Amino acid sequence: MTILGNPAPLVPRPEPAAMSRVLVTGGAGFIGSHFVRRLLAADAVDQVTVLDALTYAGSLENLGEAMLSPKLTFVPGSILDARLVAQRCAVTFAPGGRTSRGLPDRS
Repeated sequence: MTILGNPAPLVPRPEPAAMSRVLVTGGAGFIGSHFVRRLLAADAVDQVTVLDALTYAGSLENLGEAMLSPKLTFVPGSILDARLVAQRCAVTFAPGGRTSRGLPDRS
């Protein structure tokens, strides 16, 4: 990138953060399915759960061969179902490895 004729300084990219489990809502849609395939190819990701209501925009065909991955779990449902989402999702704001407490595993 050039700004007013001066080359932009090179900034080293940070190492990707480890994400052992990822929940993707809308993962059977066109864009979501591409994102899911990228996650499945990432070494830092151990498990991908796709939550999708399979309405007009979502289709299992969009996921294609990704459905064969042992790293992928598909859950039919809506993000409007709070109980279903709570069973699949945990959010933590603690930096990894810096706390002795964590959220219980709901799987």
